[in-house]
Amino acid sequence: MNGFEEEVKSRSFGADGQISVDLTAIKPVEEALLKNNLFADEDLDHLFEFTEEEAIVSSQNAHNLVRVRGIGAFDQNLINKLNEFAGLQRFDELDDGSFNAILGKELLDGLGLQIGDKFKLYSPKIQFTPMGNFFRSRSFEIIDEVEFKYKLLDSSIVFLSLGDSDSFFGSINPNRMLRLHFKEGTVIPKKIESFALQSTAVKTWKDENMALYQALMMEKFVMFVTLLLAIIVSVLNVTSVLIIGIISQRSTVGILHILGLEKERIRRIFTTYGILVSCLGLSLGVIFGILLSLSITQIVSFLENLFGFSIFPADLYYISEVPAILEMGDVILVLASSMVMLFIAIVISSNLSKNFEIKDVSRNQ
Repeated sequence: MNGFEEEVKSRSFGADGQISVDLTAIKPVEEALLKNNLFADEDLDHLFEFTEEEAIVSSQNAHNLVRVRGIGAFDQNLINKLNEFAGLQRFDELDDGSFNAILGKELLDGLGLQIGDKFKLYSPKIQFTPMGNFFRSRSFEIIDEVEFKYKLLDSSIVFLSLGDSDSFFGSINPNRMLRLHFKEGTVIPKKIESFALQSTAVKTWKDENMALYQALMMEKFVMFVTLLLAIIVSVLNVTSVLIIGIISQRSTVGILHILGLEKERIRRIFTTYGILVSCLGLSLGVIFGILLSLSITQIVSFLENLFGFSIFPADLYYISEVPAILEMGDVILVLASSMVMLFIAIVISSNLSKNFEIKDVSRNQ
């Protein structure tokens, strides 16, 4: 689940960045100061500026609510970045007045359109004019498709030039957003704290994808509970081994007790035996678990090639292999849970050794 979470984050970061800043409500002086501070941040990898507003796409009796982003032709870094995801790499053709558009691949397929077709874009907000109230609309030509391999964007994103976006929305002022991409390993919560003293609306990947993030957290929790149940079954097996070992040595326990060995010392012997067995099992489990986690992608690929099937078909899923990330925090959590349950099992089983009633040792031999 760590791998799946990181896969979703990386796809989201590719287009939206780790942090989004709403510039709509701040003053020009504050905006200039904010940008200067961001450009001076050594951890900042990219800073992209969009205008963003919702609209409705209509084509062939199909209507979809979309997210319209306006990009400036002057932002060559942004155009180069977006061209990495585009099919024909034509983001530089989004000139003001051309009324060209680039759509997400899933949105394009859902509308039944192709590159070169035209569609109509409607503003969802009523425009008040001297001639009456109406919804603004305009036709745009599709010049390219973009695929971020992130369903939320691919099924709803429409890119326009900054001038065409402003012309289409008219009196409606689209939200102006900064999308911040930080270098790998940057502590994002600390970056959020730096905005606390500024009057800006700041959102993280978690804030913009709360439902998806909560679903991932729920799946991770369910996965941990499932693993915990497997650990409990394993601990019960260890307990059975220890109890059987103690029962099989019942006559030996009786002889040692007759020879003067105290029951407390006998219990310690079996406690030591239980600790050795538990440590051996725990060590092997952790070692093989880590090795399996590190090589799960290669193992799944080998099995797919061997049996001729695909766990994640490319035409159905955005990923073609099982992503896996090993985090030491998870290893420590599983290890600590296992040690606690093993300790309880050892205490219960070893206490049996001093509860035997020594009646007839010779008959037990």
